[in-house]
Amino acid sequence: MGVHIQFSTAVVEKPQIGDYVLVHAGIAIQKLDEDEALETLAVWADIQGG
Repeated sequence: MGVHIQFSTAVVEKPQIGDYVLVHAGIAIQKLDEDEALETLAVWADIQGG
């Protein structure tokens, strides 16, 4: 969605480049599977009017 931030992955088990993660307050708090991540991104796009 065009946003680049730095965040901690300390609480996510074995994060890998390319994983989808849910980030809150600068910390990745949960891994998401691809279907769940794409659905979440679609909801955010709808909220933002795009």
